[in-house]
Amino acid sequence: AAVLTKKMPPWFADPHFGKFSNDRTLSAADINTIAAWADSGALAGDPKDAPAPIPFVEGWRIGRPDLVIEVPKTFHVPAEGTVDYQYVRVPTGFKEDRWVSMAEARPSDPAVVHHIIAFIREPDNPMFEKLPVGEFYSPTAEMRKQAEQERAKKQQAGDGKGADDDRNNTFFGDMIAGYAPGTVPFTMKPGEARLIKAGSDIIFQLHYTANGKSGDDQSKLGLVFAKEPPQKRVLTLASQNWKFAIPPQDPAYQVDSTVTLQEDSTL
Repeated sequence: AAVLTKKMPPWFADPHFGKFSNDRTLSAADINTIAAWADSGALAGDPKDAPAPIPFVEGWRIGRPDLVIEVPKTFHVPAEGTVDYQYVRVPTGFKEDRWVSMAEARPSDPAVVHHIIAFIREPDNPMFEKLPVGEFYSPTAEMRKQAEQERAKKQQAGDGKGADDDRNNTFFGDMIAGYAPGTVPFTMKPGEARLIKAGSDIIFQLHYTANGKSGDDQSKLGLVFAKEPPQKRVLTLASQNWKFAIPPQDPAYQVDSTVTLQEDSTL
């Protein structure tokens, strides 16, 4: 029933707008095969015809990483309550620029991890530059307010790093990897790679969710380096607007955000 109604596998992109390389839609032949198999009792096939098991390496889906960057300490998630987003700054220690062909973020206790996002903080990015290395940090509303006031002062001073600066709109910069249940690692196509500049940090954004049982998590990031310089650089950026207030009872309040691409790019 799930495949006949096309609920599985989930794919919500409108087929009238472009073609997608990761389209999971089943063909009519595949749907008919699965439906016929289910109608006939869903019998097991001959074990000799089964495909070989996927060779996972120590739990990684990208194979053995060339480098693992781990949050230096565990975070204790209580059994109950709401846990604010946690951020951790971890230096890469890179003395030279490195190109990455595969990247994967993994929790040590997936039962309490809603998601992980690992950002690349380049040396000239002012975000979290004063954050102590390896320490968990949770921004508060007052801290955000102070940051906005500081950016407003810089904008008035005309130093080009005010509230409309693109780096503030994109917040952290390039996203190197992300994790949520069901996501797949970032795997670049041949000739493509992600750039981590020398001296960069990794900023871990960690969202923990209490589930009735306490747990401890120590998340990490695995990287596989490109074997040769790429032809194309891949980036994942976000255009965000942190300064808005929805008026009471407004049924369709619109919030706008922009980001300027500095070079010709393919979206």
